[in-house]
Amino acid sequence: VGLAYYFRTNGYIGASAAAGQLRATFQEGGATESDETSLGFGVNLVAGGEWWVSDNWAMGPGVQLFLGRVPDDETDSPWTVLAVALGLSATYD
Repeated sequence: VGLAYYFRTNGYIGASAAAGQLRATFQEGGATESDETSLGFGVNLVAGGEWWVSDNWAMGPGVQLFLGRVPDDETDSPWTVLAVALGLSATYD
């Protein structure tokens, strides 16, 4: 579930709620093991801007931030998740 707001200046911001889960695979003593957390809650935030590059296309940079917390049933300690991404968006109108 999320919302986005576009400004008249061609900028935008947005937020959404998300479900998240972590899974790790690793080598230990020649054997491959994996572990995963239970499902947790996260929030995704985005912001950026676009400029018209033709009559129908707009492009521009954006940044995305994901914050989450997922429970680890084996250790009873939750994991905190932080991810940042830079990107390029394109809109056809």
